[in-house]
Amino acid sequence: MKTWLITGCSTGLGRSLAKKALAKGYNVAITARNKDKIIDLSKQYP
Repeated sequence: MKTWLITGCSTGLGRSLAKKALAKGYNVAITARNKDKIIDLSKQYP
């Protein structure tokens, strides 16, 4: 299984790419300047 590292996931292209990769079942490490904006992704895809 591939693991993705995606930066800038709080909005825009980074967030969209992270959602697509997570939905397809890939392991994804996400980063953002404001962790509060990515908590929903970590809860939806533990």
